[in-house]
Amino acid sequence: AHGLVAYGCHDVVVVFEPGSCEVVQTLDCAGARVTRVSWAPRETTAGLAKSPRRADLLSGDTRGHVTLWDVLRGSAVCHCVTPSPERAVAGLAWHPAVSGGALVLYAGGTLVLWQLADGEPRTLWSYADVAAPILSIPTFAPADPSTALVVGAGGWLLRLRAEGASSPSAEPRDRLRVVDPAAQPSSVADGSARGSVLACAFLQEHPSINLLLTSRELLAVDLRARAAVGSAALERRAAPFTHLLSLPAGARAPNLVLCAHADGCLSAYVLEFHQAALDGASVGGLG
Repeated sequence: AHGLVAYGCHDVVVVFEPGSCEVVQTLDCAGARVTRVSWAPRETTAGLAKSPRRADLLSGDTRGHVTLWDVLRGSAVCHCVTPSPERAVAGLAWHPAVSGGALVLYAGGTLVLWQLADGEPRTLWSYADVAAPILSIPTFAPADPSTALVVGAGGWLLRLRAEGASSPSAEPRDRLRVVDPAAQPSSVADGSARGSVLACAFLQEHPSINLLLTSRELLAVDLRARAAVGSAALERRAAPFTHLLSLPAGARAPNLVLCAHADGCLSAYVLEFHQAALDGASVGGLG
C-alpha cells in the first residue's frame, strides 16, 4: 500500500519506506504488544475515507483490540473492542465482498467480522467452532467470496459458506480431517511426519484443489473427493516449513507455490495436475 511496509515492534507499529530504508511513521498502541498488522486494499480505503490519498492500516494487539489507522496523518480512525474480554488478536484480513469489512481472528478461536467506518465500528457476526477452534484467518475462493477455507484445531480443514455479511456455517460435508495429531510420526526415510496444519490456500487455476501446509509436507487436497491428490515431503535434514506463500491472482506462474522455512530459506514448487486428479481421483503430483 503506497509503497510502504509496516510491522509491529513491542507496542508500536513502525512504517518505513523500503527504497530509502527510512522510518516515515510510528503508531503508538498504548502499551499493548502489537501482534498483527494488515494494509487495507486501495478500493477499501476509497470506501472508508473521502480522501483518495489516505493509507489505512489495521493493527491488533495482546488485549484483543483492533485499531484502524490513517497512516499518513498518524492518527487512529476507530477502535474495535469486543463487549466481552477476548484474547490476543491472532489474525487480520479484509473481507473481499464486504465494504469496510475487517476479519479478526482471536487467540481463543473466535472469528469476528467488523464493519469499519469513520466513527463507531459494529460487529456484523461472530463465529466459533466448538469441535475445531479456528487457527487461521479465512482464505477465500477465487471469484467466489461466499466460500472460504480455515484451519481448525485437531488437524481439521473447514470450508465456510456465507453470503455477504451473513454469518458463516460449515456443513458436515465441508469438514475434512487432514491430519491426526495423535497419530505416531512417520518413520519413512525422508522423515515426512504430518504435524498440525499450518496454512491453507485455494489454487487460482483449479478452485476445487486446496493446498495445505504442515511442518514437513505440502499437500494438495480435493475436497470433492475428500482425498489428497498430491504431496511433496521435506528431506529429514531440511528445516521445517512455517508459511505458505501462494502467488496473487493474475500472476504469470499461477501454479508456482513458495514455502518459507524456519531457517529463512524458501522452497519453490510447481504444481502439475493430471486430468484424473481434476476429475476427482486420488492421483496427481507436486513437482
